[in-house]
Amino acid sequence: MLFLALACVGVCATLTTGATPTAAQDQENFSLGKIKKATSAAIDCSDCPRSLANAGKAAKQALTTWDRFRLVDDPKQADILFIVSGNPYIGDYLTRKGPDE
Repeated sequence: MLFLALACVGVCATLTTGATPTAAQDQENFSLGKIKKATSAAIDCSDCPRSLANAGKAAKQALTTWDRFRLVDDPKQADILFIVSGNPYIGDYLTRKGPDE
């Protein structure tokens, strides 16, 4: 649900401003278009600690129930990758306890 809310925020912000889109907004709209066209997804829970051991299973069950994406095992074959991690998001696609030094 959070994923959909974030996508809506980007689209709604572009539609309500009425201003000419910037390069960043064009890229965001391009990315949202790719998300809307996605048909396959993979789940990466490789960095889930013991307390989140069931998170990958729960994500798979939720996505299966949603029936929006065909789930694949290989992330390279997926249009979208859902990363589940116990570590906070720090601005890139890696999950770890903190930024590289």
